[in-house]
Amino acid sequence: MNSNKPLYQIIKNNIKEDIKNGKYQQNSKIPSETELGDFYHTSRITVVRALNDLVSEGYLYREHGKGTFVNHQIRENVMNLVGFNERMRNLDLPLRTILLERCIVQIPKEMANYFNLPEDTDVIFIKRLRIVEDKKLCLSKAYFMKENNEWLLTEDLENNSIYKLLENQYKQKLGKGTQLFGVECLDKKDTKELGVEENKALLRLKLFTYLENDKPFEFDTTYYNQDFYEYEIELNRK
Repeated sequence: MNSNKPLYQIIKNNIKEDIKNGKYQQNSKIPSETELGDFYHTSRITVVRALNDLVSEGYLYREHGKGTFVNHQIRENVMNLVGFNERMRNLDLPLRTILLERCIVQIPKEMANYFNLPEDTDVIFIKRLRIVEDKKLCLSKAYFMKENNEWLLTEDLENNSIYKLLENQYKQKLGKGTQLFGVECLDKKDTKELGVEENKALLRLKLFTYLENDKPFEFDTTYYNQDFYEYEIELNRK
């Protein structure tokens, strides 16, 4: 054991690794507090502290009188241009959105290059934290074209889907999108907001979308905590 770390932290990290490597399956019961205390030769208080942390972080859940169980991981196979709210609703998962930032900024260079736009273009920046099943699942940092989309600065984006507002209330239709996959670490501020440790590699999904009339609409980068999320792609051999 690493003597530089408190024992509760070692227990916590070991259980997380056991979940990741499949030793403890989703919705399966983990050893009792007494069993873990005996295994690590420590007090129940130390074990409880480790388990409480894992429950608060979303790795575990408790059932009164039954024990402590492994939370399930969200798995998606997204093949169509569908908003996050609708995707979670289709999975019958409770979603809470926290709007962290909303302002007008200069277009990021990557967005300008992709859509072939001037680098002094003003765009609307929206940053949101997505909480699913009480777990901080992902952090979205999105830039939207300002023209015809000033409503993004005033609408309730914590309780409404941007895509639904766009199409149903503002009568603009989405057309197509391109999604890019990668792995990236967040800066210190974003790390704190997502509730992950610093320098943790996260699944990064970049999305460029167009309206039906082929006008650029959005550049979104969403960072997922892969402890709670898997992206599944089905492949068929021709």
